[in-house]
Amino acid sequence: MTKVMVDTNILIDYTNGYKNDLAKLFAQVDKSEIKLLINPVIVAEYLADKKLKIASAKKIADEFLNLFSCTNITKKIGELTGKIIRTNSGLAWRDAMIAACCLTENCLLATRNKRHFSTIPGLKFI
Repeated sequence: MTKVMVDTNILIDYTNGYKNDLAKLFAQVDKSEIKLLINPVIVAEYLADKKLKIASAKKIADEFLNLFSCTNITKKIGELTGKIIRTNSGLAWRDAMIAACCLTENCLLATRNKRHFSTIPGLKFI
């Protein structure tokens, strides 16, 4: 089964009513074609929204995130993140860590920001 890491921008779009990208991925999950993943960096970025100070909104966000499997960040991922940052000047550490998770977990990346990740060798997109 193909694993797909879902970038924060796709999650935010979905919760803001722009559902097409993630809805297509959910349809593939329903057919057992893919498994959707997030990681702690994506969780942190998503939950940084100031609107989530409201308890009911935070609860909805938590339930939404529970629809995804969450990968762990390991030493190997940290080491690869450092290498990606060293060789890709200007790349945010958060994006480097998301890319390192994809490469380590052999995942495709679902993102609207392919440009941010375009210099990372071996990274593949859905």
